[in-house]
Amino acid sequence: MSEFKNQWALILGGSSGLGLASAIKLASEGMNICIVHRDRKNNLAAFQEEVNKMKSFGVLVKTFNQDALRGDVRN
Repeated sequence: MSEFKNQWALILGGSSGLGLASAIKLASEGMNICIVHRDRKNNLAAFQEEVNKMKSFGVLVKTFNQDALRGDVRN
């Protein structure tokens, strides 16, 4: 059994690049994923494909399309 089973990773900026690659790798190892990202609507279809890929590993994936640096949207 993976040491990551039933654990959660919080990834900021996880819709592309290193953040997305890290999320996919951790999901493949059995870790649940929470991604905070900022994307325009025209980028969301490709990101959703990656989310589905992570879910195919049997993990939970939560995504939040929010600016984590803005206090008014965090509260």
